[in-house]
Amino acid sequence: DRLEPEPRDPALETLTQQPGVVGVAADLVQSEPRLHPVAEALLGRILIVESLETARGLRSEGHRARYVTREGTVLAPDGAISGGHVRPSGLLGREREIRELGEQIDRLEQNTTEVEMRVGEQTALIEATAAERETVGEKTNTARNTLAQTEREIERATADRSEAQEVLERARREVERLEQKIVDYERSLETHQSALEESDAQTAALQAQLAEVETTRESQDEQATLLQEALAQMMAQISARRERLEATQRRLTETDEEISRCDQQLQDHREQLDALTKSLDQACAEIESGRQRLGELTATLEALDRELAERSGERETASAEIQRLQHESHALQRQRNEKQNELHEIDRLRAQGEVQIENLDEQAREKFRAPIEQLADEAGTIETSREQLVAEVAALRGRIESIGEVNVIAIEEHRQLSERFEFLERQRRDLEDAKASLRKTIRTIDATSTELFTKGMTAIRERFREMFRRLFGGGRADLVLTEPDDLLNSGIEIVAQPPGKQLQSITLLSGGEKALTAIALLFGIFMFRPSPFCVLDEIDAALDDANIERFKKLVLEFSKDIQFIIITHNKQTMALADTLYGVTMEEAGVSRIVSVRFDQVEEDILVG
Repeated sequence: DRLEPEPRDPALETLTQQPGVVGVAADLVQSEPRLHPVAEALLGRILIVESLETARGLRSEGHRARYVTREGTVLAPDGAISGGHVRPSGLLGREREIRELGEQIDRLEQNTTEVEMRVGEQTALIEATAAERETVGEKTNTARNTLAQTEREIERATADRSEAQEVLERARREVERLEQKIVDYERSLETHQSALEESDAQTAALQAQLAEVETTRESQDEQATLLQEALAQMMAQISARRERLEATQRRLTETDEEISRCDQQLQDHREQLDALTKSLDQACAEIESGRQRLGELTATLEALDRELAERSGERETASAEIQRLQHESHALQRQRNEKQNELHEIDRLRAQGEVQIENLDEQAREKFRAPIEQLADEAGTIETSREQLVAEVAALRGRIESIGEVNVIAIEEHRQLSERFEFLERQRRDLEDAKASLRKTIRTIDATSTELFTKGMTAIRERFREMFRRLFGGGRADLVLTEPDDLLNSGIEIVAQPPGKQLQSITLLSGGEKALTAIALLFGIFMFRPSPFCVLDEIDAALDDANIERFKKLVLEFSKDIQFIIITHNKQTMALADTLYGVTMEEAGVSRIVSVRFDQVEEDILVG
């Protein structure tokens, strides 16, 4: 399925419409779809024809292809006719062999059909066994999954039961602690009540004593005062004990409420424990049911395994039988192919003999203008031996071969080469004419460029000198060609002599002098050919205040025709601008542009 056949020649499809052509061999062969590329690669360039005369006629018309007749004769593209060796046998022997081969083919086809039927039965049995095995496997997997899920549920129920028991145990310990606390509070309450009763008894005794004392108050004032003090102390003790009793009662009330909450929690935990116990019992019942189901499934699985083992033995036996039958089928198929090949060989040799006879007859008619039977009659009995005749024929063929083959298409090739030569000769003349035209155009361009360069160089040179003297307040400067004889390839050297210095190259000047010289050259070029825009990047960085003033005057003068965009850090240059753009970074990594139009600021100031 990875074979990629070459595309079929469209001329073959045209030849299939010719009379006597059966079609392309690849289209006449039946095969499985996956074998179509193989058939196309092997038979896609072979034509099946009715007879050898049809093949020769098509070849004589210039259609060079491989032709095969119905009798099996092959005519190659180079004109060779394929032949083979034939066993010496008579016509009756060949007919007998043909009948025997036909009978053998019938028997082989019958045996092949039987083998194919048996193979089909065994294949169906194997497929049924495999399907049943897959069903059993699916049931087994389902049972195993159910068992695993049930075991996981048992583990979860066991964990829940353990957790509920722990919660119940903690609740029981909390209840015992609260009960002990209640007992302690009750004991303390009894103690306080007994102390309160004693205090009440003492109070009554003191009150009785006070009543007695009041009757004799006049005589016993001092004793009354002492008794009143004792009574006040007793009353304070009673109040304190009452407060402690009220606090104890409040704590007792809170303890009762806490006991009620604990009882409620204990009841809730008991209900949860009952629910968990029921869930656990239900889970245990489901587990028992699952175990019973698992036992049934295990028994079924064992039975299916036994059945599968039996079917596997049967399958192995059937596979061995199928292999044996396939071997027999292949052997019979090989015998059938061998017999068919022998039959085709006999037919091909018979057709080849007939073709050779026809060829000899055609050659006799072409060379001697007579059929071969007439030539045989006229030759009579040849007394020369066959070996001598073969040697003579070989010698004559050798002489013919030494002459060489006649190239029948030499005239056509000569015509094609002549046309090709004339075409190339015309192209050569066209290229030479284009070359001459291009050279003429180049000379014209060079002359025009030289003239324009000379004019521009002269004008810029004069304006550069003027601008240099203006900026430096004197001195002189010049533009010198490095190669005056070759203007188009010459370089330009700038020489300058500021006031009070010698004439020298610009590379020997200071930074400020270089900047002023460059400004002079730039504005000299603008005087010759202005530009609508001019961008200057920190051109005033090396200038002092005096030179910056000269630079500002130039900018103001040229700003009537040129719009300047200046990047600068100099405040004097900034004051020259109509609009100012500033780049600031208020936040790290974030730039922001701020613009100011001075004409609007002036208007706002005037309005304000």
